[in-house]
Amino acid sequence: MSAPPSAVPRFAHEAMTTLFEIFIPGPDEIYAGQAAREAFREIDRLEARFNRFDPGSEISRINRLLPGEETTVGIETFECLALAEAVRLETGGAFDANARAAAFATVAASGSFVSTTTTPGLPPPSAAASASVTAAVSPTA
Repeated sequence: MSAPPSAVPRFAHEAMTTLFEIFIPGPDEIYAGQAAREAFREIDRLEARFNRFDPGSEISRINRLLPGEETTVGIETFECLALAEAVRLETGGAFDANARAAAFATVAASGSFVSTTTTPGLPPPSAAASASVTAAVSPTA
C-alpha cells in the first residue's frame, strides 16, 4: 500500500482586486514559497505600472492627457499599448483595451501612440494637437 499523495503547496495573494493562487508541487516547500513570492512581486509591479486607478501609474498618466499633450513611458507600457492596438485592428474593434472608451489610438510610424478620435468632454484632436505617448529610450523602473 502506497502513502497518500502529499498536498500541493498553495500560495495566495490579492492584487488587481482579485485573488491570485499558485500551486507549486515538489519536495521543497521553502523553495516553492520563494518562487511564489517572486511571482506575486511581479504581479504587484505590473499592477503598479498598468493600474488606471493609481494616479502615479503610466496608464493613468496617459488617460489624463489632453490633445496636444504627451508623456514618456517605459518600453513595457509602449509595447503593451502597441500590442493592444494591433489586436484591436485585427479583431475589427471587438477587442479594445482603451480606457477612454470613445477614443481609439494608432501607433504611428514615428513610434508614438497618438489619439486619433475625440473623447466626450475633450476638444477634438488635430494633426497639430493630438495626445501622444512616446516610448522611453530605456525602460523605466
